[in-house]
Amino acid sequence: MAACYETSRNGYPGYDDVAALSQALIHHAPDRIIWGSNWPHNMATTAEAYPDDVHLLDLAMAWTGKTKTIQQIFVDTPAQLYGF
Repeated sequence: MAACYETSRNGYPGYDDVAALSQALIHHAPDRIIWGSNWPHNMATTAEAYPDDVHLLDLAMAWTGKTKTIQQIFVDTPAQLYGF
């Protein structure tokens, strides 16, 4: 889950097309997903186009729908994958 602003055709604020795909993937295999960021967002060509990181993180958390899944995507799976 990363950089929905780069691929979405619907765009800000909800990136609804990417949201639907993300939610389907999360529902199907939450143990196979980690969150990532494309920070520092080099694709943004103007200050107005620069994505709001807090908004993107809030969206990603909302797409998961459950506290257990948030824990899995943001903490448990990355810890297992990277060994920390």
